[in-house]
Amino acid sequence: PGLQEFDGAEAADVMEREVPRVAPDTSAGALLPILGEGRMDAIPVVEDDRLVGIVTRTDLVAALATRLGSRD
Repeated sequence: PGLQEFDGAEAADVMEREVPRVAPDTSAGALLPILGEGRMDAIPVVEDDRLVGIVTRTDLVAALATRLGSRD
């Protein structure tokens, strides 16, 4: 058991193939249900079938905290 179980394994063997993806202009609010349900830790941001970024749950929480903090 342990790391030896991954001997010879490649990223393609362990990656998720069916994931939600969003466009760069998707509102941050639209990301809340996707990341909030707990199944996904990150969402690919795609434009013209090209990966242009990734939004993580941590990114979203930090952005929300910044927004809320700026309201004081």
